[in-house]
Amino acid sequence: MSAPALQGLLHDAVAFVYYGDPIEVLLVGVGLLLSANLIESATRLVENGVRLLGILLIIVALVRLMGFTLPPPPV
Repeated sequence: MSAPALQGLLHDAVAFVYYGDPIEVLLVGVGLLLSANLIESATRLVENGVRLLGILLIIVALVRLMGFTLPPPPV
């Protein structure tokens, strides 16, 4: 994957977390958390990274559902 494509993917992911529906962000986080064990031939580092990303998305979604706003995204 080229650097511009990866940068665009990262930009879309950040935009989803900031501007997406909190319920959808929560569902993606739960999905990542549950699917970490299903990744075949992944190292423990990859599994733990997927779990951590899922937990972070769940926390962000719960904070947004409680009515708090996130700081503006980095430019």
